[in-house]
Amino acid sequence: MIKYILVILSIVLFTNCNSQTKENTVMEKNLTPPFNQINEGELNINFDTLIASEVGKIKTAIDLYNYNYPDPTLFKNKIKDYFNFDLDAYGNNIVVLQYSLTPEIAIKELNVIYVEYDGAIEINGELLYNYNNYLMYNDSSSFNWLKQNQPYLLKQLITSYGYTKDKDVLKFVFDSTDFNNKTDVEDLLFAVSDSKYVLRKEMLDEIREVTYKGQEIESFSEVVDEDLYYTLIKIITKIESSKDLYVNPDKSIAILLNELAKSGITGAIDSFLNNNSSFLNTLETNHFYDLKRLKEYVTILYENQPTIKKALVTDSDGFTNLRAASNSKSDIIQQVKKDEYVEILEFSGDWILVKTKENNTGYVHKTKVTIK
Repeated sequence: MIKYILVILSIVLFTNCNSQTKENTVMEKNLTPPFNQINEGELNINFDTLIASEVGKIKTAIDLYNYNYPDPTLFKNKIKDYFNFDLDAYGNNIVVLQYSLTPEIAIKELNVIYVEYDGAIEINGELLYNYNNYLMYNDSSSFNWLKQNQPYLLKQLITSYGYTKDKDVLKFVFDSTDFNNKTDVEDLLFAVSDSKYVLRKEMLDEIREVTYKGQEIESFSEVVDEDLYYTLIKIITKIESSKDLYVNPDKSIAILLNELAKSGITGAIDSFLNNNSSFLNTLETNHFYDLKRLKEYVTILYENQPTIKKALVTDSDGFTNLRAASNSKSDIIQQVKKDEYVEILEFSGDWILVKTKENNTGYVHKTKVTIK
């Protein structure tokens, strides 16, 4: 009897759970795509009906180029990859991917992304073929066609969607960007979420890697003298004066200051901290947001710090060598005993420029001391 009851309960629970799963799936499928309609004053556009009436023409236009339509799984995965959009969440056949008068539009029944020229009158099959052929299959010929004929669509992948996975696209877009122009740089570095700007830290990393070959200073006496990092100074000032327009404005400022530190543009860091003295406390309270280069500069070298930073010699050999240059083969100036303090002057990669109590200046390896 007990066994019989357990079987019945199992069936009921399975049925209820299965029904709930199906119900949740249906609810997910019934989400309304956020950008399918534009209603601004007298401007009213319903892309569901507008595109639905053109699906046949769109297919005819792209078929002229013998396009190899992807299967639904590949199509959905590529949409997620490039546009960070989950098509499975929406039951609509038409899903507009951004709020725009000329947006990218996913058409599920065709597994095609519809795009057009700004102000275009007719459907352009060549454009549709090359755009989809590049996104779905990473076709180099289609990529070159887009570069020559519709470069703005490639740029839009970066500026509108923050796409960073294809180095060739990044290089093409970065090469055409004026890094002296604050607006152009902001288009790359910031997304918009709930009417606020969100810093794309990964885009900063990609610009340094792709455009500037990963250049970073080894010591603060060096400078990566590139346009972007001087433009960041203007953006930092803008964020500080309009914090309500940004998500996590203090962290965003710190990230940008860290880029200046990595580039040796320390005068701008000094100027910002001198003019915004409370920000130093913000950095310390938040453990410098784990931004190592900024912490290194501010805690050791920032001239308005109240105390001189020191390091304690902790070498297990009982002493460490003070060397003339930042390498283990350079001349030894002095042997500094364990438990003696040295004054930190500057960091240089794995070495620290220090001054001893005898007023000798030289380098010690960072593993041989503990910073206090």
